[in-house]
Amino acid sequence: MAAKFNVGDLVWAKLSSFPAWPGKIVRPMKNVKKPTGKKPVHFIFFYGTEDHAWVKDENLKPYLVYREKLSKAAKGVRFQKALEAIEEVVKNRSKIITTQRLTPQLPDDDIFPKARPRKDYSRILGRPDKPEKKSPTPQSTTSNRSTALKRAAAVPPRRSSDSSSTSSANKKPRTQVNHITTQENSQTEAMTETTTKDRISPTIGRRPTIWEAFPLAEVKSVPVGVIGLGTMGMGMASTLLTSRHNVTVWNRTEDKTNSVVSQGATKALSAAEVVQMSDITFCCVSDPEATRDVVFGLGGVLEGIRPGKGFICTSTVDAETSRDVSEAVTARGGRYLEAPVLGSKKQAIDGTLIILTAGDKSLFDDCESCFNAMSKKFVHLGEVGTAIQMKIAMNLLFGSVTASLSETMALADRAGLDCGVMLNILTTGLILDPMVKSKGKAMLDDDYPITSCLKNAQKDMRLALAMGDEYSQPLPVAAAVNEMYKKAKSMGYGEDDMSTVYKAYSQ
Repeated sequence: MAAKFNVGDLVWAKLSSFPAWPGKIVRPMKNVKKPTGKKPVHFIFFYGTEDHAWVKDENLKPYLVYREKLSKAAKGVRFQKALEAIEEVVKNRSKIITTQRLTPQLPDDDIFPKARPRKDYSRILGRPDKPEKKSPTPQSTTSNRSTALKRAAAVPPRRSSDSSSTSSANKKPRTQVNHITTQENSQTEAMTETTTKDRISPTIGRRPTIWEAFPLAEVKSVPVGVIGLGTMGMGMASTLLTSRHNVTVWNRTEDKTNSVVSQGATKALSAAEVVQMSDITFCCVSDPEATRDVVFGLGGVLEGIRPGKGFICTSTVDAETSRDVSEAVTARGGRYLEAPVLGSKKQAIDGTLIILTAGDKSLFDDCESCFNAMSKKFVHLGEVGTAIQMKIAMNLLFGSVTASLSETMALADRAGLDCGVMLNILTTGLILDPMVKSKGKAMLDDDYPITSCLKNAQKDMRLALAMGDEYSQPLPVAAAVNEMYKKAKSMGYGEDDMSTVYKAYSQ
């Protein structure tokens, strides 16, 4: 029978894939909302890190009862400091034993509910058991825009011909168009959607430029941060600067910041400093491990989070990592939005990405000018985890198409067929024309400009397989494709474009 806990109890608390950590049950701050769900939870203060988070009762254990076993759960410096801090509290408590019921100790493996095992996908998946649960359905929401953002997107009145001609002569900005919202009378929508389609101004008779749609004073009122300046992050930061946002940047390798700093960005010394200097911070790093390091590490995002701060993770990670980050950010009073993007390096530079979001709806609304600059379409899908899962499912298709195309080209070449003619046929009116055309041309010319790194494509396949395992969904094609990318990665093509998977089978 589970132990009953009270405010002030010293406990071992376990968050997802993290080790059990010494903590104390405390009363939540006034601005922290209790998570929804039927299972009982308590608000925990973590010794050593001084973080807070909601933790399910099933993941809490009395500190003294499990001290001997769980004190060896980790070996880091912070963990040792946490142990020292809680032991100091124990010494000062004369009645600590009476505040916690001494329940029988369980075997090591049964102390906490078992986390989902990380499977080895180096084999082709067999047929798993019948599914026990279905994938969650994205929540249906309606599109509501704040009054301030509507003013930001409004087209200014006609100016005099003299001032208009002078303005157009001095600058030639990239054209950006207004959002079109759904009809107000619509009672239910499958998802909140905002699309950047052409809208002709009735007063000027042309599309408004981004300078008109987002006046300088309006945009600069919200400082924006960008953490991670890799293949996608660099383009996203540049489009935010082009649209006159105040941008602060930080990257784990410092030399990558020079380019955007020369465009007008402010350089921060750490991820925490970016968050402190910004109202809204975007994070775009390579994988779940990098995301956890940037958020939970020394000088990380959590150290800069304060009530009201917005944090948006655009990285493609697993849903579990996204939920862990969400819990940590919201526990400190911040707002969280997962926002994985669809597109390549070129779309990031051009500001024509598609952004899938889930999480805090108010933050989604506040990001309209940023999303306007970075994308041609952005949607809100509901609770944290839904956008990530949709992105992973889509990446399964993109990765499989590229791998299958490489096999097709390799087979045709081995048979002595004209691959140029075949590619021309494949790209004539087919639904996958743009992708097949660009990747096929790279394989044909043996020239692979980087749009999406192969190591990231293999990571996406691995995440898709893990998601399939979570929902007991067989993915034999994905397992085979994953092996193709792993082989190319082992041959040294990990940092190259994903289309170099062709080289692994054409040699």
